Amino acid sequence: MYNGNGNPGARNDDIGELVFPCEFPCEIAAKYVLPAIRAALAVVLTEEYGFTSYRVAKMLNLTPAAITNYKKGKRGIKLIDYILNNPDTRRHIEDIAHAISNHEYTLELFHEKTCSICRIVRGVE
Repeated sequence: MYNGNGNPGARNDDIGELVFPCEFPCEIAAKYVLPAIRAALAVVLTEEYGFTSYRVAKMLNLTPAAITNYKKGKRGIKLIDYILNNPDTRRHIEDIAHAISNHEYTLELFHEKTCSICRIVRGVE
């Protein structure tokens, strides 16, 4: 258990043992990587596949304003740029966008591709 004081390995007086902060890889992904994947996908769908911001926002559970901010570089730009400029992560984003535009999208494809992107971003793959 993490005692919340920000010191790794700090003593938790309530239970008398050493505790260490711990975030599981998927927790980190949920906070940072998955939103950037959605943003990168939104950029590709609007700029390369001609989808409207409104349509993409509805598909990705975002607001049209969020998509505009992603495209203008006002939100999350570093990780989005990394995903769009890395050839391996870009290929996965393109695969998802292609599947969406051709009505071939499946949840399994999305899970496979997003997990692959996440592993690349975290340096695991």
